[in-house]
Amino acid sequence: MEEALQAGEAALRRDPREAPYGFLAGGEFLHEGAEVFMWFATTDELVTHLLDVEPLLVSSLAHGRDIEAYRERIRPALEQVLLHGLNEPIRVAFNEAAEGYMLIDWWGHYDDLGAARSPTSRELLAWFRDPGICDMSDLPPLADHEREAFVAFLKAW
Repeated sequence: MEEALQAGEAALRRDPREAPYGFLAGGEFLHEGAEVFMWFATTDELVTHLLDVEPLLVSSLAHGRDIEAYRERIRPALEQVLLHGLNEPIRVAFNEAAEGYMLIDWWGHYDDLGAARSPTSRELLAWFRDPGICDMSDLPPLADHEREAFVAFLKAW
């Protein structure tokens, strides 16, 4: 359990410019209503974390058999990530399998968050620049001079 906590804390602290594959998640392993970004050097590391570490952090999966049953539920979606990458249909399938334990609101590459192409990216950029922005449809991508502050923003999310 201590190793799982340390692995989770390390993923929270990583700089997404150096470990650019990440996810934004909430669920039973966090306080209600909280979400966090976790970052990894490769997609394989992200998948390994979701399969091997996160189940240990979910309090209701405290018994070994429950953890293994949960892992078997999420394994097919994570195997698809290894074949096809971090895409939206697989994220939806993962969330269906992980229902009640964790919810991934976004996963992908750090650069995607600054591109302003997805709803999550536009929402984050709007909150970063001005929480009062109502029209998120025409947000420009993250500018070079904004990158340092944007990383700090994501770490504080």
